[in-house]
Amino acid sequence: MQRTQKQAEASRANGAHSRGPATTQGKAASSRNALKHGLTSRDIVLTTEDPAEWEALRQSFHDHWRPEGDMESRLVETLAACDWRLQRALAMETALLNTEMDIMASEIDRVFSEIDGPSRQALAFKSLAGSRALEQLQRHQTRLTSEFHRTWKLLKQLQEERAAQEQIASAQNEPEPESAPEPDHPPAPALLQPTTPSRAQITPDEEEKPQCPPA
Repeated sequence: MQRTQKQAEASRANGAHSRGPATTQGKAASSRNALKHGLTSRDIVLTTEDPAEWEALRQSFHDHWRPEGDMESRLVETLAACDWRLQRALAMETALLNTEMDIMASEIDRVFSEIDGPSRQALAFKSLAGSRALEQLQRHQTRLTSEFHRTWKLLKQLQEERAAQEQIASAQNEPEPESAPEPDHPPAPALLQPTTPSRAQITPDEEEKPQCPPA
């Protein structure tokens, strides 16, 4: 059934005032909903990678940041994707060196009677330097690291601003404290009690004045 114009306007007005889920359960549900519309394993996982590991990584990022709204959810997705691709780049760097050492093994064993692991790695690194494969991979890692930190700062800023707005809204909704009722009549002054002058209040003249003997 088609909605009327008034119903549509009311829906838009309610959406403009909405600040997202307020309860813990609602926020958790919102985080899970974001996972349904974010990056899927088809978008980022290679055929040699495990889709379950990617989904577990995404879930861990959403559980940590608990994003609210489309913008925060997208930023969390970007963080997870950067981390996934950085792990891939590190694995590729290791694979490049291992593969090159395997290719050079027969030649190295022919030239050297004894050689340790770091020396084999150095020879493999030197061989790969000519192809610039490692250099390009390291540049790729640098770009991903920069993107991760930029996204992290922006997400942190958005969540801090949202928390401040929620705190202001919560303070505005709190009832004002009731003031104490004023008394109808001012309190009566206390009665002055006669006091006996102390020794310090007697003047020297009064102290030296002789007393009359009894008649």
